[in-house]
Amino acid sequence: MFILESSTERDFQKGVFVYWSYIESKAVFGGKYVWATAKFSQKYTILKPHHQLTIQFDAIFGCNFQSGAGYLGYSINNNTETQINLNQTVTIKISHSSSILYIAFQCYGQNNNVLDRYCALADYSIIVHYCSPFCLQCSNENTCITMDTYDTSIIKIDQSECGPQQFLDNQYFRCENCPEECEACFNEYECTQCYYPYQLYITKCILMCKSNQHFNELLNICEACNMKCKQCRNNKDWCIHCEEKHFRILNLNQCVCQSGYYDDNITPKCQVCHNLCISCYGPSNIACTQCIQLDKIQLNGNICDCQDGYYFDYSQFKCDQCNFKCQTCFSSFENSCLSCSNNQNRSLQGLQCICLIGFYELNDFCQQCPETEDTQLSQCYKRCGNDMKKWYNQPCDQVTCLLGFENINNICIPICGDLQINGDEECDDGNQIINDGCLNCRFQCPKQCNTCDQTTVFPCSDICGDGIITGFEECDDGNNIQFDGCYECKLDCQIQCTKCLRGQCYECQTYGWEINIETLMCIENCGDSIVIGREECDDGYNLDENDNCYQCKRLCRNDCKTCTSDGKTCLDCQIVGFKPQNYFCINICGDGYLAKDPYGRNSEECDDFNLINYDGCSSTCKFQCQNDVCKVCENRKCIECIDHYYLDVSKNQCLEKCNDGIVIGKEKCDDMNSLLHDGCYNCQLSCQPSCLICQITGCQSCQIGFRLILNQCINVCGDGLIVQGEDCDDGNISPFDGCHFCKFYCNPNCQLCVLGQCLSCYKEFVMIKGICMFSFHNPIGKVNENHHLFNQNQISNSFISFCRLQINGICLICDDFYYLNKLDSKCESRCGDNVINNLEECEHNLTYKIRVCSACKFQCQDNCKECYFGFCQKCEQDYLLIKQTNECKIKVQCNPEKGLYYNDILNQCYEICGDGIISENEQCEDYNLDPYDGCYDCKYSCYSHCPLCIQGVCTDDGSTCQKGYYFDKETGFCFNVCGDGIIAIPDEECDEINNTDCVNCKKINEKNCKIFNEINKCVACLDNFQIVDEVCQPEPKQICDVQSCVNCQNNICIQSSQTQINNQNQENIILYYCGDGLINQNEFCDDGNFINGDGCDSNCQPSLNSICQLNECIQIFYPSPQIKYIQQIQNCQILTLYYDQYVKLSNNSTLEKYLNTLSGKVENTQVNVSFDSNTSEPFDLVNLEINIKIEYFYKIIDPIFILNFADPSIILNQHDSKQQMMLISIQLPSPNLLSIKEQSTTESIIKFSGYQIQIIAAVILISSITGEFQIIENQIEIIQMLYYYKYINIIKGQNLDKFFETFKIIQLANFFEYIGFLPQTYFFFSITKESSNSIFQADGRSSNFLFGFLQIFFILFIAYSTHIFIKIVIKFANHKIAFLKTQQLKQYQLKIVNKLLKFLIKNNGNQFKTKFEMIFQSLLYEHVINTMLSFQYQNYESTEGKISLILNISLSIWLVLYLMNQETQRCIKLKQTYSCLQKIIFGIILVGCFECPIIQIQLCALNEIFYFSFLYIKKNKIKQINTYKDLFKHLTFFFMDMIYLMHEFQKKDPQQLVILGWIQIGIMSSNLTLILIFDLYQILQPIIQKLRKGYARVENCLKQPKRNFANHELFDKGDSILQPQKI
Repeated sequence: MFILESSTERDFQKGVFVYWSYIESKAVFGGKYVWATAKFSQKYTILKPHHQLTIQFDAIFGCNFQSGAGYLGYSINNNTETQINLNQTVTIKISHSSSILYIAFQCYGQNNNVLDRYCALADYSIIVHYCSPFCLQCSNENTCITMDTYDTSIIKIDQSECGPQQFLDNQYFRCENCPEECEACFNEYECTQCYYPYQLYITKCILMCKSNQHFNELLNICEACNMKCKQCRNNKDWCIHCEEKHFRILNLNQCVCQSGYYDDNITPKCQVCHNLCISCYGPSNIACTQCIQLDKIQLNGNICDCQDGYYFDYSQFKCDQCNFKCQTCFSSFENSCLSCSNNQNRSLQGLQCICLIGFYELNDFCQQCPETEDTQLSQCYKRCGNDMKKWYNQPCDQVTCLLGFENINNICIPICGDLQINGDEECDDGNQIINDGCLNCRFQCPKQCNTCDQTTVFPCSDICGDGIITGFEECDDGNNIQFDGCYECKLDCQIQCTKCLRGQCYECQTYGWEINIETLMCIENCGDSIVIGREECDDGYNLDENDNCYQCKRLCRNDCKTCTSDGKTCLDCQIVGFKPQNYFCINICGDGYLAKDPYGRNSEECDDFNLINYDGCSSTCKFQCQNDVCKVCENRKCIECIDHYYLDVSKNQCLEKCNDGIVIGKEKCDDMNSLLHDGCYNCQLSCQPSCLICQITGCQSCQIGFRLILNQCINVCGDGLIVQGEDCDDGNISPFDGCHFCKFYCNPNCQLCVLGQCLSCYKEFVMIKGICMFSFHNPIGKVNENHHLFNQNQISNSFISFCRLQINGICLICDDFYYLNKLDSKCESRCGDNVINNLEECEHNLTYKIRVCSACKFQCQDNCKECYFGFCQKCEQDYLLIKQTNECKIKVQCNPEKGLYYNDILNQCYEICGDGIISENEQCEDYNLDPYDGCYDCKYSCYSHCPLCIQGVCTDDGSTCQKGYYFDKETGFCFNVCGDGIIAIPDEECDEINNTDCVNCKKINEKNCKIFNEINKCVACLDNFQIVDEVCQPEPKQICDVQSCVNCQNNICIQSSQTQINNQNQENIILYYCGDGLINQNEFCDDGNFINGDGCDSNCQPSLNSICQLNECIQIFYPSPQIKYIQQIQNCQILTLYYDQYVKLSNNSTLEKYLNTLSGKVENTQVNVSFDSNTSEPFDLVNLEINIKIEYFYKIIDPIFILNFADPSIILNQHDSKQQMMLISIQLPSPNLLSIKEQSTTESIIKFSGYQIQIIAAVILISSITGEFQIIENQIEIIQMLYYYKYINIIKGQNLDKFFETFKIIQLANFFEYIGFLPQTYFFFSITKESSNSIFQADGRSSNFLFGFLQIFFILFIAYSTHIFIKIVIKFANHKIAFLKTQQLKQYQLKIVNKLLKFLIKNNGNQFKTKFEMIFQSLLYEHVINTMLSFQYQNYESTEGKISLILNISLSIWLVLYLMNQETQRCIKLKQTYSCLQKIIFGIILVGCFECPIIQIQLCALNEIFYFSFLYIKKNKIKQINTYKDLFKHLTFFFMDMIYLMHEFQKKDPQQLVILGWIQIGIMSSNLTLILIFDLYQILQPIIQKLRKGYARVENCLKQPKRNFANHELFDKGDSILQPQKI
């Protein structure tokens, strides 16, 4: 226990002795309301010898502790104090051997407080490291310095001193025997090894026989149960549990077959009886004991068959009649008889019933032959044994029949059944079994056989679906429908069926299903509120057709005309005035149409075009009286209005009477006239539109451009502003400039004047410069010469304007700033020369303030309707012309009904205070200027002394009036009311109406009362008096001596109402009160303070969601389930169910029972949900996690998974609080599904890609032999790039994910796993595999850099070792060839040796540097990805982490230096350097930007574009075919990045993802195929060239005579260049 050494008033706000508190349900020392500055110490005495102490605690501080510059200081054994100020776990290890330990803690800080700057300690512990037993002094646990003396024959201190089946008892220091089932143990309870058949479970040896085994005590082994038992006990035949799927039930401890099945004693599964049997007993399915109830079926012996004359037709499942000739048969044909009728004179021959001898067939009946011979009746002749024909009644000659025949009346008849084929026999198998190929010596086969003769092979293949049960078929219903009782010719029930017998379900206990007794099938239990199977909904009530769920199907209500196919949304309504809403229709209230509902749900009584209440028609279109103006209202209809209102019956409204001289209601004025714009019109303010402020008396202020004259706005002409009433305003009085007196005006000679512009003149007038002038024309027809010349010049000038010199109508020289168009002989302007001539209106380079110049013509801005010289004259509709800026701006919409009026000059809305309408910026309207009536200047106002003004009403703020006083809202002052039962001090002394001691709120004191309370009641009497019925009466006997005692027992005060009592009265007092820190009989807790919400409230009761025990209160949080999405695997989504705290199972509950209470569904689709857990039975508190697997069958967008808890009370937390939630839900990402066709297509593509990989492997092998390392590097790089594109962090189609797996062997971890060799496991210490992102972990990668480094190192080591080995082999081969005796070789052998020699010389010159560059390029991706994973995820605190960090940085620096030192003079080196950079950047982007998919894709695309650009620029300096390959390769990668970008935008549409996946697969397959073709061409090209040269050489040799080589000249030539190379 800590001892308090010092404290301040800032500490212990919960109570002086309360040192503990709770932070997030965790008990801590100190903490909130407790520890701010106090110092605590603790002294321990440790008597046993020890060598070290470990002190550990969690330091916790308030949320603002660091800002106050405080810290927690602690010291051990008065040593130097250590300071901490951050939340952390502190671990202190000290060497210690003395018996005394002293620890002190103090919280420092001048600004510390107990609210947010406090200190706390949690999980405080001291671990003492003792010396070994009998050791008096030690330096560690294993090294004893001073040993005590003891008797070694009795005392044992080491396990090695005990026997093999003994353990060391560390308490008594002696060896004890382990339990008999333990081979080795820790102690008498815990085992480490077990004897057979016991197995170790944690630390217990338990009998671990399998579920289908029992323990044989005699043999001491686990013995298998009888195959018929699922579980057995004591004896293998003593069954205690049977396997239901084997159709067995338990009967007298034996697993017997259910009815309808028999035991073949061969397999554990019972076999189904024949279809005609109800029960059978074997050994075959036809050995029946009872037949089914079917017409004509009977039990013959132990076989169920049809009655005589009938056969069983399996296709119709009934007894059908035989041919009339047959008594028994197997079909309806006449050649399928098994026996013949006795009364038809027939006998069985083969499979037909023919007439007996002496009878002939006539009309299907056997007629008696005549006694006299008739040659026409051939059937009446019989064939004797000597092959002679005789009349039936004539005897045959005596004959002897051959072997295999029977002599009957000298007629030789074949013996059927003797296994010999004689006579007319087709076959003879010696039996009479049907459908075995031969019956009664005639071929007879089952119906499924295509042929039936001696070549037929048995058994014939069953034709499942033909409706005939044959061979191994259990059933055949002629269809392939699952769950109809027979599927694929096997008896089958629905998956929901819990008891299936012979294809029929007899029990259905699956959640949400029930059995249909008539059909014996599981059907959805409609009405159980569980949506399952084919149910679209289930509201628990399936009789209402109009609640959107009828018989568990979605159905729109009957007022809906058109409904969606899923029944969820109504599209159109049957009734006018109604609109669709969800699955039904509702009336459109406020549209002005009176809607009538024939179904009586939503009929309207009225519709006044609005949704305002209390205006005669409510917001629901029901009649509603106006409360303030309707005088008499009946049935929500107004009958009579108040004064000055009249009733509009059609609208059910009381409207104001206008022109009655009284302003009321919505009236703003009433001048009792109908003059417009006089300030009031129709009882509303009415002024000219140009008026800014309109009052009842008229306009008070006008807009700009108007002048106020006699309360009227008159426009000001000549001010340059065009306002209402003016056509124009040019600021002058010139009559002929187009505007005169603010009206458009042209001169009188103008015939057509438009907007001040003259367009045509009257006759005899011509237009010169826009003005109509009199033409020079003589009225008597004589033309003046000068006038004629003038007119001629005018015509000439008008023809060639702006021409300076012209001859005969042809211009030669134009005026300045014009240019001559020689084709047309015209002078035209030059637009853009900064000079404005007569043909131009403006120039682009000149500045115009408010006009726009385009093509040297003035143009107006957008939305201008009429434009003249760049000045807009008129704007389009809903636009206003702003003259100052020459712009058309959209008109501001102002609603006068809302108090907003339009200013057409400023294009703004303005408000008028006093118009009776409360607009946006106004708070009130009251039509007067009284500042204290609640509204002044359209703002709320109250008296100046009002404490609180709320919407113009003076209101008490809660502190103005004392108790007993009331606030007067009219005056703003307080007043008291005598008789209200409340004493208002000082104005009242009492306030009781019926009390004679209180008159007019003045009290009359009781003579025996000593103290009156505030309501003038006696609370204390004089001595020897006590209060009885509120009156002081004499006290019979004094009980306690303390007046403040409220609970007195046996003359002792148990509970007092005061916290302090004088010392002289304490001898008979036991003080108990709330807040004293002690719990009395009326309190549940007492934490010494009055703070609510801290666990114990101020009333000494537990706070909400808190429990208190021994005066310690903690807050309770019920266990809350959570669902987290993990991943998708093929067509399944994996989720995890977990809880927000440690939980356990309730008593008598198991994990299996809990899993059975869980059920899940996905809305609007069918799924299969399964649950499992890796957690053992959580009888103690555990972090419970349940795995949820959702299997989808159909595609769905953004599914919502709902998890139901049938019994949430199974889950408990540490306080035994039960789970409260019954269901939770989560929206899942759209599942990525593939149809069967898509899966088949994907598998085909993967198979094709597999072939490509095999071809590539062959290409790499050939290239390694021929030395084409560039091809090897190229093929490896393309496969690596394709595979590493799977690390783009987007949601991909399942087809694309599967396709990526084709190339997984290219990744090192997968490669080593494939060959079964892991380099990291063959190191001198174990390499820890550290975690990273799931996609990298699933690929076998580790964030531990050493993990990947060893793989790369192993590849380099093997490569270099192989290189050395090849060098040695080449040297050895060269040596052997050098001493080869060439004289003994033939010519073709010499050629082979020569070729081999050249090959060895070529490969001997290969340097490892070239191979290293190729390997370096191939392994660069792996290295960069491993490096980035290490930097991003690896823990560098461990030894491995530090080694990895040093190695990682060193290799990164080496890589940079290596690339910098590459030669740049040769382009090939430059290409290799850029290729390395491109790969490094690609790897960095993949891992570094993994969490930002959009950025990851964009950077990858930029990387590909940059490298593509480099290759394109350098294409002429690189080998052409390699350039084309690389350009094509990286261009396709860029396209893949773009499609990946489309993936990100389509990630919620699974179908689009699959389509994009096909595109990606097509691009990747094309890329791989074309690159492979390029490389194959590059490999085969030299071979083809050599073949061509060889062919040419052969042709030349054939043309030339042969020449002989002397002394093996061919070999000598090769030998002369042979130089053994040094390795």
